Amino acid sequence: MTNILSNSSQFPKMFHYLVVGFGLIIFTSCANYSLSSEELKWNPYNVGDVLVFVDNKGAMMNLKITSLDRNVSKINPYAGNFSGKYEQLIVNYLFINGPDRELHTLLAIGKDPKGRGFFNPTLEIPRIIHQSDPFSFDELQRKAKTQLTVRGKTYIDVLLFNPTTPSETLAIPHITKLYWSISKGYVKFALSNNTIWELQS
Repeated sequence: MTNILSNSSQFPKMFHYLVVGFGLIIFTSCANYSLSSEELKWNPYNVGDVLVFVDNKGAMMNLKITSLDRNVSKINPYAGNFSGKYEQLIVNYLFINGPDRELHTLLAIGKDPKGRGFFNPTLEIPRIIHQSDPFSFDELQRKAKTQLTVRGKTYIDVLLFNPTTPSETLAIPHITKLYWSISKGYVKFALSNNTIWELQS
């Protein structure tokens, strides 16, 4: 298999922090901002995990989870004001033999000053636009779960996300469908150029 990303330049990271903080910008007052153990379970990843994705053209990309950054802040930097404490967990990864050695965001989970949590499947990949949307934990609980078989393995707890179509040029590939297993994480995603990436291991 060839690595489609190994010799290509990185697409500008225009959404790197915007998508991570989007779910936090509208919240303003004080309450229980700490992420609970149940909310933290929405992150299935651990430091050192390696994700191998293969596309429908035989290309491969390998991602290694490098950090789970959990922090509490008194200022919401995305809102630009003193909005009270909030907590967030950001999952970062590096490419193995990929286009760069920079950290990329895989997932963000947070809780606002009113005690409302959010889940943002950011999945930041160079040269691919993903205009991700944050979801409240209540929304996730209400979403219908489906069964999906990916490369011979069946997942029974899959949520389907349909990311917002980007306002930028549609000539740049962007994610149109995202399949998330509650127990495993990302298992499949489809691009606007008909490329489909599936989790191999």
